[in-house]
Amino acid sequence: MMIKENEPIEIYHSEREHLSKSGIDLLLKSPRHYWDKYLKGENEYKPTPAQSLGTIIHEMLLEPELFEKKYACGPSGANRNHKTFKEAQLEQPGKELLSWADWRKLRTIKESALSQRHSRRLLEHGGKNEVSYYWKDEATDQNLKFRPDRIIDDRKIVIDLKTTENADFDTFVRKAADFGYHRSVALTSRGLKQITGDDYKYVFLVLETKPPFNAAIFDYDYEDIEYADFEINLAIERYKQSSKHNSWEGQTNIQRLYIPSWKKKDVV
Repeated sequence: MMIKENEPIEIYHSEREHLSKSGIDLLLKSPRHYWDKYLKGENEYKPTPAQSLGTIIHEMLLEPELFEKKYACGPSGANRNHKTFKEAQLEQPGKELLSWADWRKLRTIKESALSQRHSRRLLEHGGKNEVSYYWKDEATDQNLKFRPDRIIDDRKIVIDLKTTENADFDTFVRKAADFGYHRSVALTSRGLKQITGDDYKYVFLVLETKPPFNAAIFDYDYEDIEYADFEINLAIERYKQSSKHNSWEGQTNIQRLYIPSWKKKDVV
């Protein structure tokens, strides 16, 4: 078991001895998906633009002192290609200059989150941010890892900070299902229970990046976490069998096609 504070995110993602939630997601698609992402030799961690924005928002809300050291606001009306922007960047050595529009949006997100009672309580309580946990799972004898956005040990709460354009319930339910957020809850809860002996409450703090910049909090019930545990165990078994035989196959079963109902209506 290892608990690493202040570990760079690139190091966490590049470590391959422990399965993460992202790896489990890929294995549930097929072992071939996992191999293509992590084992074929082109596995450098490259955050997407959405992930980069999410990282900036995380730092702004969870590590404000770090945010102030790393970023500064660019001149109004100038993009990164403008001469005034480049000159302003030279005046801020060691900092990443954000556009004035992005800076204003970030500040609006922060002000909105802190103005709403439920999100303010979570953000202002404090806790440990971006701690990497590595352990061997007792149930499967598999090395696993997780890295929660914030963990509040004195209240036994895990906060997963998410950003989205629309945080209404139905929209976020679909997004959470698409991205397998229930598996994040199950993997983190399983690890913390084994590492600390305690049960933690896992909540999603969801912030909108467009007006009205609402904040919402979601969690999962026990049955959904149980199902996620089943999925995790299935992914681990696929990983073990694929590793044992060095065979990383894609979808191998025959899948039955069907004519969609909307297509049948075309000829009626």
